[in-house]
Amino acid sequence: MQKITKEHARNIIIHASKLYNRKEFGEGLDGVRNAIRHLGYVQIDTISVINRAHHHVLWTRVPDYKAEYLDILQENEKAIFEHWFHAAAYLPIEDYRYCIPLMNKVRKEGRFWFKGDEEILRWVYETVKAKGPLQASDFDSIIDVCENAEVKEFRKDVKYALDTLFLNGSFSVVKRIKFEKVFDLTERVLPFITDTACPGEKEMARYLLDIAVRVNGATAKQDVIHDRTEGKTELDNVISEEIENGSLVEVSVEGIKKPYIVKPGLLELDRKAFEFNGVYFLSPFDNLIINRRRIKEVFDFDYVLECY
Repeated sequence: MQKITKEHARNIIIHASKLYNRKEFGEGLDGVRNAIRHLGYVQIDTISVINRAHHHVLWTRVPDYKAEYLDILQENEKAIFEHWFHAAAYLPIEDYRYCIPLMNKVRKEGRFWFKGDEEILRWVYETVKAKGPLQASDFDSIIDVCENAEVKEFRKDVKYALDTLFLNGSFSVVKRIKFEKVFDLTERVLPFITDTACPGEKEMARYLLDIAVRVNGATAKQDVIHDRTEGKTELDNVISEEIENGSLVEVSVEGIKKPYIVKPGLLELDRKAFEFNGVYFLSPFDNLIINRRRIKEVFDFDYVLECY
């Protein structure tokens, strides 16, 4: 097994995150689209210091980034969509099918902390179906004029019902208005050509491995799943296949006991590929540093964030 220094591993990781070459994705809408495709997801967060966290992630990688680019890609071009990666995120529409296993799980088990009464879920669904795109705040006035006493009891659970219907795939986010989600039926939002075939465990494992290697450059096996459960049972098999066919190699990183996985080509990059003299302010939720364990292990940086 080839041995590499921590410095080499750090360079590979930063290179893969595309911070060494900020212009690689291009500019404008295409630049943002390309960045999200490469990263696999961009985490959405409500924290707004200077601007919201997802804008920070893209601003560091697209030179002329503007916040409205996300709105255009989501609402007008339908090139990205919102769902759950390891947290709420924007994802490329090409990857929609890889959210379906989670959607099916939520349909079966309910949302993480809200299973949801079938009656309120049905009422919220039928309301959006009849009235078109709605925000959670729109339901206050709808409930106010409703004569059905039972419906008036739904008020406190409307937001949970909307989120459950969103997570189970019944609803999609059309756009956001002042950061509030606007929901509509998924069938009225998804582009007609969207692939909705549910992937099996092996496909999920390969999808998550592809993202981990593409975005992190060098990754440990346990970092591939990173708070996910789908694909876990087939991950070892997929990694073994990729190593056997030469697409990936295992390396030993100085000072780290477990092996890391890396694409062979990254090990052979010229040192000039790692030259960089700039400074970036990274969001705490940036794809490069979101995995605190890996940052501590490889970069010797114990990053702790307290924000809620």
